[in-house]
Amino acid sequence: CQIYGIADDINILLEENDMRLNVEEKDFVAEFFEIDKKYIDKEKGRLIQASFRTESGYLVWSAMAKYLKDTILFSQKTDEEKLQNPMRNKICHGEQLNFNTREHSLKAILTIDMLVQLAYELKLVADNKE
Repeated sequence: CQIYGIADDINILLEENDMRLNVEEKDFVAEFFEIDKKYIDKEKGRLIQASFRTESGYLVWSAMAKYLKDTILFSQKTDEEKLQNPMRNKICHGEQLNFNTREHSLKAILTIDMLVQLAYELKLVADNKE
């Protein structure tokens, strides 16, 4: 559940520094990550957009965004996939109760770390704009 707290901080950083994507860029992100355009400005879509405002490590941030979209924030996974991955929606809605394993804990901690690193990278980009 901490994911969207950090995502909100990232969105505030982007907003305050006029780093939001324009319509054309949002369309590209929606197509690239196969997100319906009507959802591109929802929580998940905005978080994915943030990965496109970095100035280095494009492949890393793209992979991170894909992992968030397709695993951590995706709610239509099978029971098999729930055994291996902590899924935010399933945990928050009480549908996934096996998140107390070492593997799930490590994946959750690493996901939070990825987002903190993304926020740090975006802060560097914002600071260099000035």
